[in-house]
Amino acid sequence: MAELNSRKSDIQSRLETEIVQGETKSKEEVELWKDKVEKIRAEIETIKRDVETVKCFSRAGIGKNVVQKIEEVDKLYRTGEFTNGLILQLPRQTGEMQPTTTLGGETTFRRKMEEVWALLMGDEVRKIGVYGMGGVGKTTLMTHINNRLLQSREKFDSVIWVTASKASSIIKLQDAVASEIKFPDISESDDETVRARKLYAELRKNKSYVLIIDDLWVAYRLHKVGIPEPSAENGSKLVLTTRLLNVCHEMSCKAIPMERLSETESLNLFLDTVGREVLSNPIMEEIVNLVVKECACLPLAI
Repeated sequence: MAELNSRKSDIQSRLETEIVQGETKSKEEVELWKDKVEKIRAEIETIKRDVETVKCFSRAGIGKNVVQKIEEVDKLYRTGEFTNGLILQLPRQTGEMQPTTTLGGETTFRRKMEEVWALLMGDEVRKIGVYGMGGVGKTTLMTHINNRLLQSREKFDSVIWVTASKASSIIKLQDAVASEIKFPDISESDDETVRARKLYAELRKNKSYVLIIDDLWVAYRLHKVGIPEPSAENGSKLVLTTRLLNVCHEMSCKAIPMERLSETESLNLFLDTVGREVLSNPIMEEIVNLVVKECACLPLAI
């Protein structure tokens, strides 16, 4: 058992040296082998305690168990050579980091970000809609989510960010998605249906992705754009931001309301922006409070 423990320790040291966060991971067979070593170690400790407590006439049965465990330890030691290596290369993740700003109103923003993040990491919800009035911070929130997804690589191979806007159309949305995934094979001469079919086939090649559609004003049927319906089978999810709750409903999204900041959060965001020294002047303090009130607790206005 000492040799097996030593081999496990050596393997763990190699893993710590060879694994690069976000680029490689240990093979499943290696993790399974480590679990088996821990299991047999616990079983042998149990046998040792039994030997110390049972009577002599009962030790014959324990002896058979010991022989069996010795054989298992020997087999585990031999299978722990891993001549083909310990680690796997993770698939290259695609996506671009988005420029973003500080999360104004740590409490409100942080709560909403963790709510959206939990839905992305969970398995129950495939489509999420973040809605709220203009300037409330929907886009800022999603830029942080986008960047966090790219940094963590916990669940998705790709993050696709497209901006829709009020003047969007199926053609423009198709162009935006195709541009982000670097797919040049949809032509302006093709009609929407042909373009959708080509885009659909290309997106199906992605193992799993999060598609973020920012500033959506009109609900679209995904198949008409050429976007596969997010499912457990394809491992993909959709997140959209919109000012309109009905867009969330029409696209069967889990609707997440984006709330205004509290007055305290609004004041702190303003002071973080202009500098807290302005409060040293009583006249300026009154003006600051008026400005914050005029901005209606909207981060973009502040």
